[in-house]
Amino acid sequence: MLAAGRAAEIRKQYDAALELFEQALSEDPGDSGYQLAMRRVRFQAGQAHVERGLKLRADGKTAQALWNLRRPMPSIPPRRSPSRRCGARGRFWSAKRNSDKS
Repeated sequence: MLAAGRAAEIRKQYDAALELFEQALSEDPGDSGYQLAMRRVRFQAGQAHVERGLKLRADGKTAQALWNLRRPMPSIPPRRSPSRRCGARGRFWSAKRNSDKS
């Protein structure tokens, strides 16, 4: 699946490549190569949809442009809680919220 996903990526078929990489990742969630490939292609797919949407809008095809610009991409689940991800700033705001409740 990794080879097929890379081939689709080379052909700039990002949605197909994303689907293949997600399928490969579901079979082996711990494989960092699959994770990196999926995240890279997710970004490329989103960027391609925005570019296509802007071109369609410039051509006056608003319905098709909206579909591309609003196309939902699967979200990436957070790896850490926001307060841990933000470091000291997150701890400050967590402490402030807790003191405001008192």
